[in-house]
Amino acid sequence: MEENKRNDITTEVEKKRAKELLILLILCCFPLIIITGCGIGNCIQCSNCGDDNTRIFVCAKGTDDNGVEYTSCVGPAGILGCGLNTKCWPTECVSVKKTDSNNTLSGCVTYYNGCGCISKSEVKSVGKYSDTFNCLGVKCSGTEYVETTADTTKATKQNMCLNMSCGEKESVDSPYNYNSSMPRAFTRGCWTSAE
Repeated sequence: MEENKRNDITTEVEKKRAKELLILLILCCFPLIIITGCGIGNCIQCSNCGDDNTRIFVCAKGTDDNGVEYTSCVGPAGILGCGLNTKCWPTECVSVKKTDSNNTLSGCVTYYNGCGCISKSEVKSVGKYSDTFNCLGVKCSGTEYVETTADTTKATKQNMCLNMSCGEKESVDSPYNYNSSMPRAFTRGCWTSAE
């Protein structure tokens, strides 16, 4: 009888420890889960970033010389120092916004490197931008522009009506090269600051 009680207590203690270990593991992975939230066309949402042009560990924000407000976040590849050659495992994500009178250009650029070490060389990127015209606070019309840079730069654009796609996607023969002009705060991930 006593032995059964001891076995029950031991089982309860083991279950409790396993549960605590699982919770601890989830809590440890939580920052990485948040950082890898950079899905197709979405930017990592950063908060508690540094002030203008300052960096704190994985996040920075500021305004570049052209008046573009940006928020940069280091992705999982930049944190671990190892790329997987995919935008779903980015080195850095940059959210951008520029407003001129009634026009707003906003977007997200996802930078990623090949496999192996993170470095500034051979950076690939996917940028998705919306250039919208606002009337009375509503996005009346605009254009969605997607730019992919790898060995070459390819771009497409599509008209937007009331924030929805309308018309066919068309190739852009001369890409705007927005991706390469976007400011990056963490060109080598967490390992080295911007050059």
